[in-house]
Amino acid sequence: MQQDTQTSANSEQLELLAARELADKLAAQGQYDQAERAYITILMHTPSDATTLRNLGAMKWETADWTGARNCFERWLYHHPSATEPALWLARLAFNQRQFSRSFRIYQSLAECSALDVADGVAFVLCGERIGVEPDCVVNNFPQLTDWRHLSCIRERISLLYLRSGHITPALSWLLRREDSLLDDADVVEEGSSLSTRAREALTSYSLMPKSVLVIDDFLTPQALQSVRNSALSHANWRRSSSGHEAVADLSDGLVSATLLRAAHEVRTMLAIARPELAVSAIWHYRYFGNDVPPVPHADDGDISVNLWLTPQEYCLDNTGGGLTVFDAVAPQSYFSADSKQQARLLAQDIVGASNGTAVPYRFNRAVVFHGRSIHQTQPYRFGHSPEARRMNLTFLYD
Repeated sequence: MQQDTQTSANSEQLELLAARELADKLAAQGQYDQAERAYITILMHTPSDATTLRNLGAMKWETADWTGARNCFERWLYHHPSATEPALWLARLAFNQRQFSRSFRIYQSLAECSALDVADGVAFVLCGERIGVEPDCVVNNFPQLTDWRHLSCIRERISLLYLRSGHITPALSWLLRREDSLLDDADVVEEGSSLSTRAREALTSYSLMPKSVLVIDDFLTPQALQSVRNSALSHANWRRSSSGHEAVADLSDGLVSATLLRAAHEVRTMLAIARPELAVSAIWHYRYFGNDVPPVPHADDGDISVNLWLTPQEYCLDNTGGGLTVFDAVAPQSYFSADSKQQARLLAQDIVGASNGTAVPYRFNRAVVFHGRSIHQTQPYRFGHSPEARRMNLTFLYD
């Protein structure tokens, strides 16, 4: 009898694992409705299963269903009150929703938790600033913040928090100064400008009187342009994009510098004159492998996209192309949750061909500003083949 009971329990455990594996697979494939039904079916039989609650909550987070995510993490914590991971999720969720007092209280209760990472520490400091707690007071009670140099993810983590806040606050500047290697050009963060006067004036006009496409030459100052380009050229952690035609690097790959953050901040400041709710949502670089690459229509999931070209003009072997064509058509919302094959179908060539487009030729240090969800594509190009000669662009996305 005891053996039968044990066999039945083992069988139920195997069924649970198989069901969870299926749900996780559906979520990874972007089939969120089916995945949610699978997760809920599991929870109907095992309502306190921590792994299922975590995975469902993480999926809700990924799809920006903040209420659903919070419900999952709170349910997880209810069934497992001594667990720290659901509390961490709730602290991060509160921070992302700008519920700074709530986030600070949760972090404060977890200050001795070994699972806290640098992102949590930075969020804790920024939350403290919002409710009037000095950064030093926070750090004195947060051992994980006392030694930055053993934490290789500091560049990404601080940069992501910078993007969430949308501007450089005193506490963020205090955090940045604790990591010397991030701020080789530290003065750029605090004073001076990365943008040219022409760029600031043009962006202000764009904010007040939005145009479909704005072209700005000599966008960065010479010093800032050299700094941003050198950072990209010396960066080692590029990865191949989904199309296979170019390499991509973003903040998660560690490609960030104080000059880059300052430029993103300044652009946001100009654009936010008429739209103060705008914030930086992403920064990425593309570096192309070769020539004769077929154009691929695509769109970015943001309100305003700023594309900047970083390869000197002498390496552009065809000055009539190599730039960007921005079409009047806007990608449907379903495009942004689709896989690459579905995206190609949604932006079929006949849709692009039926709309008017603005063709902007390539020019070094030229920025193109447009509605991020507008369909756009890189023009045919011919560049040199040496590392410094490859076509390279930088994108700031605002939402």
